[in-house]
Amino acid sequence: MVPDDGYYRPWTMPSSACDPPRLDDKNLPPISRLPAELLSLILLHVPSSQLCMATLSPRATPLVLSHVCGHWRDVAIGLPALWQRLALGVCSRKGRHQHLELARTYVHRAGGQRLSIHYYDLDYYNISKNFHRVVTAGQKLPIPSFGDRCFCTLDFVMEHIAQVEVLHLTIGHLSCHRLSSIRAGAAATLRDLQLHFIEGGEQVSTVSPLYSSAPLLRKLDWTGELGICRIPAPNAVPWSQLVVVHFEESPIGHDAFLNIMAHGGILSTISVRVSHLIAPTLPRSDMVYQDTLVELNVYSDGPLDEVFGRLWLPSLRNLSIEAKGRHSDRWPFTDARTLQQFLSRISYGLDSFSMWPSGTLDEDTLLPILALPQMSTLSSFDAQIPYIGDPFFRQLRPARDNIVPLMPHLKKLVVGECLTSDGVIARMLRSRVKYSYPLQHFQVQFKRSEEGQHILDAALLRQLEAMGFVARDSY
Repeated sequence: MVPDDGYYRPWTMPSSACDPPRLDDKNLPPISRLPAELLSLILLHVPSSQLCMATLSPRATPLVLSHVCGHWRDVAIGLPALWQRLALGVCSRKGRHQHLELARTYVHRAGGQRLSIHYYDLDYYNISKNFHRVVTAGQKLPIPSFGDRCFCTLDFVMEHIAQVEVLHLTIGHLSCHRLSSIRAGAAATLRDLQLHFIEGGEQVSTVSPLYSSAPLLRKLDWTGELGICRIPAPNAVPWSQLVVVHFEESPIGHDAFLNIMAHGGILSTISVRVSHLIAPTLPRSDMVYQDTLVELNVYSDGPLDEVFGRLWLPSLRNLSIEAKGRHSDRWPFTDARTLQQFLSRISYGLDSFSMWPSGTLDEDTLLPILALPQMSTLSSFDAQIPYIGDPFFRQLRPARDNIVPLMPHLKKLVVGECLTSDGVIARMLRSRVKYSYPLQHFQVQFKRSEEGQHILDAALLRQLEAMGFVARDSY
């Protein structure tokens, strides 16, 4: 139960909830005569897709099945899949164990099926409520201290860890230390682990026994909750068995990232933060070939030539490069040909490309990159280039003589820092519509000095909006 803050009135179970109505078949409403199989499908669509919402909350009124009819209640209780997902908060009132009885009921009704559990030391509402006080004033979150909390719900999760398939944890140091006692291999069915920390520092690394020996682990998400604390990169990670990895708030060196790619033979998605300021700790490797990666999201503070110059990712379909913190004047590439050569090693072509800001890449270096066959498949292009002028938009405009423009399959185009003649964008968009190109989403940011100088472009954007397009401009 989320603690009541005085504004919301917590929901409580009415006394009549345990006495469901039992009507004769002839008096049942049509919906109550539905077969159990169809009712089961309806009930399975009711819970929120967000695991953190699988809990009682004073800000919502749950559906009390026994208030509908006894048939619905019987179907629900006999449906293990309905009881496999639950969210549990810290037991802050020692001795009351307010979450434990509900948790045991869920596990019992799950009938031995694998569980999806979200456990939090502090819920999202309280974290967001204290966000500005923590970030701007440097104050600590109101996390229950050792003497003011009970570990019964966390111990319950650990007790059933062999049955847990999906585990999302929002935790501080005390819980990290508690979880460090999990024996090797205990998380035998764990496939998806999200670790969101509300306290930072090296102490978070004590949680590594939870994932380091989990034989079925395929997804690892490692981050500071709402960016309120700094956390080191995870250690003892079984890279060779992971498919999806996100740890974009914990910087690592270029060599460490290349080492992950070399050992992550089945990775399909990775979001990572790399820093050129971290000295290498591993010997230099040759070209790193990895043929399963589909999505790469890189956050960086400096030039990425060392990384992209040694990566060969033939299956890559989605690439995002974004500056993190204060980036150097050589970000993202000292030599733009490094990116061009990296893209030329892709076998099938990209679906999406994003770069904010582009730093050393300008219109002159960008156009040859966009002319690569690997970029002709793009459906989404999102970039902030220091200068985008008329040539860029002219090459995106379809011509009458059947010359295919750059990025012909674009559905979404977002560009920034534009300095163009009025009408050049309108002509490009009008041609794409006329010749039935799939573009449906267009956003442009002009330089501040351009404000009020794009009357023709703005007029067409309004027309496209009226036709159902997403079409926006800003300065």
